[in-house]
Amino acid sequence: MNPSCRHALEAGLLLGNQQNAHITALTMGPPAAEEVLREAIAAGADRGVLISDPRMAGADTAVTSHILAKAIETACPDADLILCGCHTSDSETAQVGPQLAEELELPGVAYVEHLELKDGALLMRRVSDDFLETLEMDLPGLVTVTTRQYPPRYVSLSGLQDAFD
Repeated sequence: MNPSCRHALEAGLLLGNQQNAHITALTMGPPAAEEVLREAIAAGADRGVLISDPRMAGADTAVTSHILAKAIETACPDADLILCGCHTSDSETAQVGPQLAEELELPGVAYVEHLELKDGALLMRRVSDDFLETLEMDLPGLVTVTTRQYPPRYVSLSGLQDAFD
């Protein structure tokens, strides 16, 4: 799991615990990427979904976003909030999250540092062009999370072992 995704997972787990929400971790990659999902489950996610097909190897960000959108529509059709790391581990383009929001026809906000649910809306803070922005979004929506906040929790060895059982 790349660092950005770890922080997004932690943000999701914290919000999910506050709202008693169901957390699904989803990733696209080779069969070995199942380990990332097991780690997410060990951290507190309820389930993991792996999208894997050799034909997807080397997919650009547009294809990746399209595939992830179809997977979300199938596996999580009623998702209220989709959290992504702000960068991917393979190209660091920061395009997948915003493109995914477009594919899903959802409002999207990138580079968020703080999330809070209040009265059915998502309140967010981010720094953009050296300005602190406070934003509000009705749900459902998609947010990419930076690595400035939400330090990932420690996942114990026993937690990992349980996730692999």
